[in-house]
Amino acid sequence: MTLGIIGGTSLFDTKLLGDAKEREVDTPYGTVYLLVTAVHSQEIVFLPRHGKDRNIPPHKINYKANMRAP
Repeated sequence: MTLGIIGGTSLFDTKLLGDAKEREVDTPYGTVYLLVTAVHSQEIVFLPRHGKDRNIPPHKINYKANMRAP
């Protein structure tokens, strides 16, 4: 089972994600940027809701694409 976390930009600056791999997922609603890592053999996918470059304001977040991304 994969654990998914949708969070703000503050997680980028922590050691929580370790050496996460970047992944982009295309959905019917747009492309979503993800970071994928593992903790104790548990796959964790982090979705930064403000985008890869932290430049998406709250009222422009593509919530449909975010919910559709694996």
